[in-house]
Amino acid sequence: MKTKTRFTALAFALLLLARIPAAAQQIDYVTEEEEDLIRDAQGMKLRIPLFLKLLDNRVVALGLRERSAKEREQAKKDIESYEREKRELEKLKIAGAELRARPLNPDVYLRNMTRSELLRGYMQIIDETMDNIDDGYDQGLDVRDHIEALNKFVGEHLPKLKTIEAKTAAETSALKATITHSEDALEDIRNALKAVPKTEKKPR
Repeated sequence: MKTKTRFTALAFALLLLARIPAAAQQIDYVTEEEEDLIRDAQGMKLRIPLFLKLLDNRVVALGLRERSAKEREQAKKDIESYEREKRELEKLKIAGAELRARPLNPDVYLRNMTRSELLRGYMQIIDETMDNIDDGYDQGLDVRDHIEALNKFVGEHLPKLKTIEAKTAAETSALKATITHSEDALEDIRNALKAVPKTEKKPR
């Protein structure tokens, strides 16, 4: 996936600048499993909710959201299932065979990512979400609800990001960049809300 923060001036009377440092843009922090799901999610109605789910997965992996009992139980089952399939694949000893974790449970498929990588991926997915909304607007699609959903998510999680205590220089750099990125994104998203009319709800 390519990081391309836009919300173009033509679409929203805005001009976003790329927020992530150049060095970070050269690395893809979205996993192969996630890219498979993104390719399968055709259209904004499927893709934007998926992006928000992938963002939430990183929030969970960073320990910023307490999971429900149902989610914890599912996490246990997902890990057991993954480990079982991994052992079975190892028994087959097929050259080049690789077990890819299903991108449903962050405990499984994000397990090897550092906090710095999770934060960088968080920024990247926000950018991808904004870019997809912008593309939809250019195509004449109704994007208001998607902008509102992104505004709600980023707004709710920005204070949580500020509670993270960085443990390394890399984490300090990534955390600072993520907080600034979220603040800038929120400003642009809210300007977009002012430029895009509210969706009229049609009675059923």
